[in-house]
Amino acid sequence: MSLRDDILGIKDCAEKIIDVPEWGGIKVLVKAFTAGQKNSIWDACTTVTDGEAKVDSNRMMILNVIGSAHDPETGKKIFKAGDFEAVAAKSAGAIERIARAARELSGSGDKALEDAEKN
Repeated sequence: MSLRDDILGIKDCAEKIIDVPEWGGIKVLVKAFTAGQKNSIWDACTTVTDGEAKVDSNRMMILNVIGSAHDPETGKKIFKAGDFEAVAAKSAGAIERIARAARELSGSGDKALEDAEKN
């Protein structure tokens, strides 16, 4: 087996089960994004006008939840892409809790989002 095969065979996306007290203590399995998934979310949330990039942090938060929240018993995604408005209507505390876990697991803590919002 080659080094390439070794690297590509490693399961390197972290996951973590978190409690969501706003939802009655439901537990959610949060999975880190792959590089491709993370880039897709950034692309979906970034607009460029007159050479200046703007990040829609609200949209990013919802897409982070839709993309990272899984059922801890089955491992299947909880939400679908079409659930954007329904997820956006949920408790901000619950959504931020899951989105923050997804960012941290994916190597993009709150500082990365704050820096992007400033640009």
